[in-house]
Amino acid sequence: MALVLLLVGFNQSWALVLGIVNLCLISAIMALGVNIQWGYAGLFNVGIMGFAALGGVSVVLVSQQPVVEAVEAGGLKILLALTLGVITVATGVFLHKRRFNKWLIILVVLIGYLVTRYYFSDATKVIEKVNPALEGYLGGLGIHV
Repeated sequence: MALVLLLVGFNQSWALVLGIVNLCLISAIMALGVNIQWGYAGLFNVGIMGFAALGGVSVVLVSQQPVVEAVEAGGLKILLALTLGVITVATGVFLHKRRFNKWLIILVVLIGYLVTRYYFSDATKVIEKVNPALEGYLGGLGIHV
């Protein structure tokens, strides 16, 4: 293993070697944890490994490069929908804490939801027009792992 890591370091990059060693250490610690819980203790808990799998999937999704066409097509509309959603929730909480009429709160939240949904639906339609079969995964944040 050390010889292979040295070859990778000399032929490709030492940052790649560090990344490989990092992932090996993480995998070893996870394997030890699974061995202790499932092997020695005999506790079968699928939830723990399910969350470990979700963590792995989220790393893969976040580390993918974003597709510029999809971001340019609907990125601002998605941000607008997110902002409108936050404003709707904040307004609903504010009105609830000030003890306004419940029908007014329901009306404000419903109108806010409909406006947010309008912009969100429009943005998703525009983003989904970018062909993922040609472009691949429609993107993450491009963070190096």
